[in-house]
Amino acid sequence: MSLRMTALAVLAAALGAAAGRAVPPESLVAKWQQKADEALKIKVTSVKATRVKSTVGKDGAFTLTDDVEVTAEVVGVTRSKSGVKKGDTIKISYSIGRGPFRTVNGQLKDMRPPGDPEPPLLKKGQEKPAYLTRSKSGTFYLAVGGDSFWTATAEN
Repeated sequence: MSLRMTALAVLAAALGAAAGRAVPPESLVAKWQQKADEALKIKVTSVKATRVKSTVGKDGAFTLTDDVEVTAEVVGVTRSKSGVKKGDTIKISYSIGRGPFRTVNGQLKDMRPPGDPEPPLLKKGQEKPAYLTRSKSGTFYLAVGGDSFWTATAEN
């Protein structure tokens, strides 16, 4: 992709974000994934999700957040800045935000505009690519937000 096309893709994503939440082009997601410190394939061995409800406004709107802690076995390594090897066990921490929600005519309505995906709630036994960054404490975090557990293609 030319520099001009890259600049246009970034501009389109930025303009879309100003109007709401924009979904970046898959080719841009692929570039972000290529820059992630850790490009691994993981097998989930345990998942712990804790739900937190927060009130957003006086009108009763609220958000739901799942704080997720995953333990996973590394089953493949494409690159690892921190030295992770196949067979290592790692801990991944991330959050899934949903909402804001509001009750309208007795039904729960999601008021969030469409766009940037939230990461999935992983399940025990799943094998997934993982684009991560490692903290000084050794815990891993998502390097590409909601796009950290799938592989984008640069051709888009």
